[in-house]
Amino acid sequence: MKAEILATGDELVLPGGPLPDGKLYASNLEMLKAWCRRYGVQTTFSVSIDKPDIIADNIAAAIQTHDAVITSGGAWSGDRDFVAEKLNSLGWKKVFHWIRIGPGKPVGLGMLHDKPVFLLPGGPPSNFTAFIQIVLPGLLKLSGYHRPSLPVMPVKLSRPLTGRHIDWTEFVYGTVAQGDAVAIFKPLELTSRIKSIARAEGVVAIPEGVTSIPADAMVTAQLLV
Repeated sequence: MKAEILATGDELVLPGGPLPDGKLYASNLEMLKAWCRRYGVQTTFSVSIDKPDIIADNIAAAIQTHDAVITSGGAWSGDRDFVAEKLNSLGWKKVFHWIRIGPGKPVGLGMLHDKPVFLLPGGPPSNFTAFIQIVLPGLLKLSGYHRPSLPVMPVKLSRPLTGRHIDWTEFVYGTVAQGDAVAIFKPLELTSRIKSIARAEGVVAIPEGVTSIPADAMVTAQLLV
């Protein structure tokens, strides 16, 4: 399977080259590429400026030569978030756009010329969470995996988990260590979501409708390592 990863944003440049003043490396591309490589999904990737017609042209070209397209950025509803708008103009069949998860709410999926197009938000925590929860299972299913999901294991919480909103599922990142009888999940502090995700070995969900999970509760963790 081959997927195109398209990052949008005037401020972005491809990693590996010079970084001009006022620009940012499109670091999400490297993360997405690495996860795809881990599961045998071939990728190409590119950066598009925030011009609606150019974004549309890039998506239209990519869908002709790839089995799937993943966009990174432009999935929100701001003045410069053009991806969903241009997909509508291309005639995609939207399955969903925005779901009740945090981080990663603006994730989307639709079909264009009978091929999937996945929308990811540009912020790194939202980008990563939406990818591993929504996009990666889709890619694995398309690639023929019988279990298109991350590996899981039962763990015991080292401390309580408290969600920020009862109306969505919240994902909490942490480390996993072997205890006396069961593995222990230790949530990482949210002083910085990016640092927490970088150090994470697993992720636990606080389901929609649940406000908190007590310490020592047994839950299921998705494994990232």
